[in-house]
Amino acid sequence: MDSSNSLVLNFAFPYGLRGFHVYKDLWVPKLNEKLETIHEENNPHDRYAVAAIRKTVSRLRPVVVGHLPREISRFTRFIILHGATVKVKVSDTKYQDPHSFKAD
Repeated sequence: MDSSNSLVLNFAFPYGLRGFHVYKDLWVPKLNEKLETIHEENNPHDRYAVAAIRKTVSRLRPVVVGHLPREISRFTRFIILHGATVKVKVSDTKYQDPHSFKAD
């Protein structure tokens, strides 16, 4: 524990952000960039939705750049609601546009 009596745990999950293609005009990922997360209480599509957000100089409010995968969002929401701070680290910057697929 550090001097502020907080416990820091690190977990790694091999998932990408959901919905990245929706936000690609707002954000270009940078390797090792850290993003904050928030539980989107009023998300009409997923009550467990956890958004990855990025603070920018040009906007007053952080912008959503994607959502955590459903496989881990329920757990993540639970620990956020119990006081945890969850951050996401960009470990890969490759993005394949799902609309660019070409069949042979």
